[in-house]
Order: sequence, then C-alpha cells, then structure tokens
Amino acid sequence: MGQVAVTDLNKRFGSVAAVADVNFTVEDGEFLFLLGPSGCGKTTTLRMVAGLEMPSGGRIAIDSRDVTYLRPRDRNVGMVFERYGLYNHLSVFENIAYPLRVRRMSRQEIRSRVSAVAERLQIADVLDRRPGQLSGGQAQRVAIGRMLVRQADVFLMDEPISHLDAKLRAAMRIELKHLQRELKATTIYVSHDQLEAMTMADRILIMRDGTIQQFDTPKAVFDRPANEFVATFIGEPHMNVLDCRLTTEGARAFLQGDGFRIEVDPDWLARSGDLQRSDGAVRLGIRPEHIGVALPGEAGAEGAVEATLLTIETMGHQNAFAGDVGGTIVLARAAAYETRHIDGGEGRPILFRFDPRRIYLFDPRDGRTLAQAAAVSGEGRAA
Repeated sequence: MGQVAVTDLNKRFGSVAAVADVNFTVEDGEFLFLLGPSGCGKTTTLRMVAGLEMPSGGRIAIDSRDVTYLRPRDRNVGMVFERYGLYNHLSVFENIAYPLRVRRMSRQEIRSRVSAVAERLQIADVLDRRPGQLSGGQAQRVAIGRMLVRQADVFLMDEPISHLDAKLRAAMRIELKHLQRELKATTIYVSHDQLEAMTMADRILIMRDGTIQQFDTPKAVFDRPANEFVATFIGEPHMNVLDCRLTTEGARAFLQGDGFRIEVDPDWLARSGDLQRSDGAVRLGIRPEHIGVALPGEAGAEGAVEATLLTIETMGHQNAFAGDVGGTIVLARAAAYETRHIDGGEGRPILFRFDPRRIYLFDPRDGRTLAQAAAVSGEGRAA
C-alpha cells in the first residue's frame, strides 16, 4: 500500500474555487475520511487523487511518485462509487474480473484472484448472477471486490453506503472497517455522515467551501474543535450555540445573553489568551448531553437557565428536550430515569443546567474557538 501526499491542491470551475490550496498526508495503511456538507469540495478532492479530475494547481504523490497528471490506470488506485458502477450485462464474476482483463492477465490468474476476493467478501455463491439479481449489500460487496482484486496501492471510496437502509448501513460500517484493518489498506473515504467518520476513521479531514477546517483524530475534532463550524458539524444532535457577552463582578465571571446568565471559572477564562482580544461578545457552545433538565423549584436547580418547553422525545434510555431560551432553541439530552417525572406539555416552564466545565466559546466574527471546554482539556473547576 502507499502514502498519499497532497500539496497546495486546488481546482477551479470557471470563477468558482471548488478546492483551494488543500494540504494533507495519508500515511501508509491509514483510514482517512474527507468529511463535510454537500458542495464543500471533498468529492472533487477525491476525484483528483483518483485522476478523474485534473487539478488547476498543486501536486499529488503516491509513495513519493508524482501522479498529479497521470491517467487513473497509471496510478494503481482502486475506487468504489456511491452507485456501484456495475455493468448490468455482465455476471458478478465478470464485473470483478473486468479490471484484470483490461490488464490482459491470464485466465488462470484472473480466476484465482476473483475467487479469493469473492471468498473474502462472502459472495462466492453469487458469481454467476447479474447485478440486477443482487441485494443492495451484495451489490456493494461486488463493487468492493472489483476494487480489491486490483491489489491497488490506495483505495478510494465515494459515499459507498450512503444510499443503503439504516440497518444495512450499520452492518457495512463494521465490515468495511474490519476489512480495512485486515488488509492494512491506505484508504480515503468521502462522506457527509459524521457518524460514519467518527466510528470508522483513523483521522478526519473536515472541509467547508473548498478549504480544510480541521484535520485530526475523531476524538480531537469532537473534544477540541478548531472552530464553530466543526463543533456544530460533529455530534448528534448538534452543539447548541448562543450569543452572549462576558461580564465580571469582582472576581466572578459570567456569560450573559438573552434569557440566561451562567457563572464560569475566571481562571479558565484567563488561560484563554484569545479572549483578551475580544470585545466581550462571544458565542457560547455546549452539547445537548452536557445540559441537565429540571423543573422549577426542584432541588439542585439553583443557577439553572429558564426555558419554555417545546417538545420531549422519548428515546428509550434517554429523553431529548427542546426548549426556548430567550428566543433560541436549545436541545438537551438526559437519562430517562432522571427525567421520567418531566412529562410533555408545550409551553410549560423548564430549567436547563449548563455544565460550566463543558462550555466552549467562539468568536462571533470568524467562528474561531476562543476557549476549549475545561473538562476536555483537563483544566478548570466547576464554578
């Protein structure tokens, strides 16, 4: 397998910059995810690595070999597309064997390789069928088999399981991760699904508007997001973000916004150097799982944020709450056994307890993270 090094890569379609000076390296045997919303440039980046799109500038190297302007067949990469790309008039065997026939391999070598791949993917019993006779999971395995049979240096996958139903998609996530680990295959995988990335990737490269927002491990992008976009893109449900201002009263520090006032650790704020350049206006970020839920007058509700209940969703082990805080919808998740006494009733008052050690602060002008949560950085104390 091979290392992939991308340097100052860019692609323009007329006046539109689809990819702008992207730099990253995929190590030998690494599972990298290109993640982002539709139109962010992730698929264009993958297609340039594959040789299906020619760059407007920059360099692509595989195992130190410059492949920037080589044809796909000269790069020794294998690719799986979202819609499989199988030939309906050919059998499963012939579909898998196609890239080997193009390379004029012997019949014996072709049969040996196809049989080995089919056994690995558990599709040996459908080799005589046509693609139209396969289930979605079987068709996906055939497409993967056609990629594997080439023994490529790099595997490229463009949202290969996004159209499958939820149950099959979950099973395929496990299979693909196991296969990648077993083969020690250098793999670049494009997705807009952060759950896929968080559960499968060694590292995630998050893109927006053709640029890299953060490139790190799944844990790092979740715990220590580089900016508000990353923080709200990673996590389900998404992180809550509220406008507020930093205020002080003597040695005490508060985050104050419409309908809320939260005390935070002043030492935590003091360690965040970027805040010293702020004019006091910040955006507070906190994930739903770090917000407790209580009723007015309930023990331990002191200092909680008042909200108007909008909905309650019962999710088995958890309850999900949506409430209006000063005109902003705030989502909270709490254990079902802790909140079973809180029933439905749109419009009733409710209290949200924000964990001050789980709060992030973002710059309202450019979205930069000004202060990482104290709990994930191992700093600070509860206010």
